[in-house]
Amino acid sequence: MQSAAAWETLTQSSRTAVRFAEALASLRRHTSTWRGDELDTFDLLVGIALSHPRDSEPRALLEHHGLTLADVLPEDY
Repeated sequence: MQSAAAWETLTQSSRTAVRFAEALASLRRHTSTWRGDELDTFDLLVGIALSHPRDSEPRALLEHHGLTLADVLPEDY
């Protein structure tokens, strides 16, 4: 996040999603699959899904197409 002021403009749901994404990126930083210095779009996607495990927008979109998160994430994620 660029600043504390910007962070404060996010909804609680968005903050939760970003925190999940940051945690995932931190975990990957310590594995052999890490390919960067920051969180990426896959971290954000999973963070959004985890912040609303039963009714997230990504889950609804994937279910509409008969897919799961595992279907769209890289194999080494």
